[in-house]
Amino acid sequence: MIVNRGPFPEISKLAKEWRPDLARATRATAGIIIPLLLAETGHIPLHVIFAAIAAQNVAMADVRGSYSLRFAILSSGALLFGLAAGLGSMSSQSLWMATLLAAFMAVVAGGLRHLSTDYGPPLSVPVVIIFLMASAEPSGHGEVLFHSFSTWAGGALGIVLQMALWPFRPQHPLRRATAECWQETGNLLGILNDGEPPSTAIRDNSVVAQQTRLRETLDRTLVTLNAARSRRMHQLVTRLEGLHMLCARFTTQALALETAMETRGM
Repeated sequence: MIVNRGPFPEISKLAKEWRPDLARATRATAGIIIPLLLAETGHIPLHVIFAAIAAQNVAMADVRGSYSLRFAILSSGALLFGLAAGLGSMSSQSLWMATLLAAFMAVVAGGLRHLSTDYGPPLSVPVVIIFLMASAEPSGHGEVLFHSFSTWAGGALGIVLQMALWPFRPQHPLRRATAECWQETGNLLGILNDGEPPSTAIRDNSVVAQQTRLRETLDRTLVTLNAARSRRMHQLVTRLEGLHMLCARFTTQALALETAMETRGM
């Protein structure tokens, strides 16, 4: 049975794949607006641009894992932003120093992207932007400290915005990571059973994209579970690994059944 989806089925399909994160958008908006509002009072001795950029990027980061790991990642990002602001200020009046430090920041940004596919790209881009902005400012020891402190203060605000919902939305990171695998599996089954003909290009592209997301989620969850294995967490991690393996097997069998039904023209 073919379901009529209106004159623009492609738009309808894309709308289903969009996943707006209201909490993340709220954190990002608050991260850039709060420094601007505080600067308007005239009582905050900070460089508002550096503080706003650092606050927004730290608040917008989608961190996973235990709360201690999240705090460590966010703190490292804020410190890295402050370091980039300080190095940029130091190199603002020297072409050779600016060239050397720009090459160093490029290596750092590239290393972050290769070190972690989840957290590297969101950190590497703001690092380079903050460095380039600071390098255009007048140099001087006071400016170096001023830019670094402003960036660190903005990063601290971003961490506070990230932690604000933790007491009100308690969750076990390992259980949520495992549940995300089943959620992605459910999304895949929803695409397979949405009523469109199996041979349409839109459906095939959606299935492939969802399979990629599911595979990435399974791999990321497995790494998270392996990293959390300890004597105290052994029983919980073992059970979650069983659910993780069951999700992978269930998905494989569902795809095999779908292939068999398409082969028989059902």
